[in-house]
Amino acid sequence: MPMSEAESLLRWMRESSNFPEYCRKFMKIQTKDMRLVPLDFTGIQRRAWDRIAPCIDTGGRFLFLKARQVKISTLCEAIIYWRNTSWMDVSASIIANDDATSDHLYTMFKTYH
Repeated sequence: MPMSEAESLLRWMRESSNFPEYCRKFMKIQTKDMRLVPLDFTGIQRRAWDRIAPCIDTGGRFLFLKARQVKISTLCEAIIYWRNTSWMDVSASIIANDDATSDHLYTMFKTYH
């Protein structure tokens, strides 16, 4: 039986190799000047994704030691959003060192949709 258009799109969305394009097409981020723009990976995000992608379906865990403002949090939030909207029975938590940071990360998460 041929796949429906929705099934075909869902299959495409779940392919980790399509994740960078999924971000460009379907996810928006808010810039410092308050504009909504497509999530297009920076060089650092691309390098991080290239290391994460081979392990995405194995349930691997990642620890990033990073400087501020390199957008790794944005990438991690995008991965969480992608996994939670593309698969059933997936859950995630947003954890930060204080409530204000956690609230900021959750606001960023809500902007994706």
